[in-house]
Amino acid sequence: MPKTWHVTFDLTVADCWIEDGFDLQPRFVEEALQDGLLDFAYDYEKAVTNITVVKRTRKAPRRHKERANNP
Repeated sequence: MPKTWHVTFDLTVADCWIEDGFDLQPRFVEEALQDGLLDFAYDYEKAVTNITVVKRTRKAPRRHKERANNP
């Protein structure tokens, strides 16, 4: 039975990329993930769906990793 994972991350690019016109589009994210994850799998064996790209006006706060011993 297939499994689905929900993955959340923040992507920050250098100012020089923005100055050169870089603008992250959902289509680009889908292509990058589809090609990069399980690149040895056939297209019908993997799917990237429900992509939402939100431009943040300021840097996202840092997240702390949960410690295994922390109750």
